[in-house]
Amino acid sequence: MSHDLSSRSMGNTPKIIIRDATSDFVKFTLSNTCLSVANAVRRVAIAEVPTVAIDLVEIVENSSVLCDEFIAHRLGLVPLVSDSASDYMLPSEYVGEDEAKINVHLNLAVKCSSDHTLDVTTNHLICADAKFLPVNFHPIDSDSNKQEPPGVLIVKLRKNQELVVKCIARKGIGKDHAKWSPVATAVYKCEPELYLNEELTNKLTDREKLELVNSCPIPILRLNQHTKSLEIERNDSYAYDDECIKKAEEFGKGKIVEIKAKEDTFNFFLEGTGVLRPGRIVLHTFKILLSKLDSIKVGLELIERES
Repeated sequence: MSHDLSSRSMGNTPKIIIRDATSDFVKFTLSNTCLSVANAVRRVAIAEVPTVAIDLVEIVENSSVLCDEFIAHRLGLVPLVSDSASDYMLPSEYVGEDEAKINVHLNLAVKCSSDHTLDVTTNHLICADAKFLPVNFHPIDSDSNKQEPPGVLIVKLRKNQELVVKCIARKGIGKDHAKWSPVATAVYKCEPELYLNEELTNKLTDREKLELVNSCPIPILRLNQHTKSLEIERNDSYAYDDECIKKAEEFGKGKIVEIKAKEDTFNFFLEGTGVLRPGRIVLHTFKILLSKLDSIKVGLELIERES
């Protein structure tokens, strides 16, 4: 599947091809563009896609072994589902007095009454707005106190220890604090182009061909069992480790393998934290980037009119 970044008919219009997408990650190829654009896409995905995270914590009661600041920090890093983040405003942009437009309230009140250690997790959090529950939230059976599956661990309590906190979650971006970043990993590399010198590969023995194939940590070459010739498995998996080139040099028969990087094509791997689906992160990223470009265009047009 491919999408143009602009509706205009341009010979060098950037294009996106989604190569793989799951609930955890997305792989896509961005082509017909330059390195600066690829880097901008990565930085926007990390730092400017808005999410919701706990921003203020009031410790009402804490008799655990962890200090108040430690618990507040751990709560701030709890990932909250942020599909509805657009329903709220950034605190820095809101000038009204209706806190419901910027604040999401969460509470936690747990006391250990048994001789066994009690794990206090994100499953104990009670959110006033069900749209912003912790990632993989599962209500706890109050009778057995069982957690299936367990949530993110916040603190452990022993008998008669208690933790009561009031939290306020707010919309924000990773540029302000990493807790608002929706991605765990966002990387890209230039798409490699592999070339095999058939004249030289034909001079290799079957054993040397097999050694060349096995020299690559990630398989990029294969040995055709019928023709006994070397073939390129896939280009995009190459990690620029040069192992196959080093092995080819050992044979002393010239440049058997040549690898070049496409300077206008980039393979992205983006893994989310769970607060947003990876596909939505990519869509939000390009919307934000296009909005920035539109702002620059408007500014330049204004300067031209004034001059």
